[in-house]
Amino acid sequence: MFNRLENGLMRGADALVARYRRAPQPEIVRDARIVAHRGIYDNTDVFENTLAAFDAVVDNGVWGIECDVRWTRDGVAVIHHDPDGRRLFGRDRPIDTLDIHELQRVYPLIPTLATVVRRYGRKRHLMIEIKKTAGISIAAVNRSLATDLASLTPGVDFHLMSLSLSFLSAIEAVPRHACLPIARLNVGAAFRAMADAGLAGLTGHYALIGRRRILVLRRQGRSVGTGFVNSRGCLFRELNRGVDWLFSDRPQAIQRHVDRFQPPAWRLDRLAR
Repeated sequence: MFNRLENGLMRGADALVARYRRAPQPEIVRDARIVAHRGIYDNTDVFENTLAAFDAVVDNGVWGIECDVRWTRDGVAVIHHDPDGRRLFGRDRPIDTLDIHELQRVYPLIPTLATVVRRYGRKRHLMIEIKKTAGISIAAVNRSLATDLASLTPGVDFHLMSLSLSFLSAIEAVPRHACLPIARLNVGAAFRAMADAGLAGLTGHYALIGRRRILVLRRQGRSVGTGFVNSRGCLFRELNRGVDWLFSDRPQAIQRHVDRFQPPAWRLDRLAR
């Protein structure tokens, strides 16, 4: 029930902000940092959170990749949003009941976090959302993150995110300045937790994070990311509000809007590649 209500509210907000017309200064649009939510995919030929979806992000020149991390029974971090593969792959084996070898046999399209880091690290900014996983200790989570992210610079090459404030606060492998809570309807609580823990900033739905809160984040030297920016109107609105990261379910289309603000020589060079 809650998810249906939330989705209905988001659709209504999307319809309103799509009408927004005030374009930001061209240099602001050019510097827009678009984050592809689970990659570029259709879940028919290319599935979300797979290497093919992330390759498409690179091919389309999108700035960042958002991906979801869960853990296998033996403590390996893998990229998948749901607790099992029913929605995407028609199989209901929970990820946390499989060891990595079983998972690769049952769900061959699910990559490990280590693979994603090797393939895209330092080429694209990684926004890594960690999911609480039953049966996996926080010590095992910290060990796997420390190992898999060792080649990247926190806050420069990646940020760590979570809907669970308690889970995020238990992470020791990633410094506070590279951690971001994801707010839903608990924006006030997420904001206070962020400030108390010295986290990098805040992420959440654009309709819930108001301009005044963005100004406070700015004064504190913190950053803000909003989603889901799926229209030109929403892109313009969020850039005018000073948002740093724009999460999108339509990153290919949004990136095209950004590219139209690039100098003609830049566009011709990109088309020639």
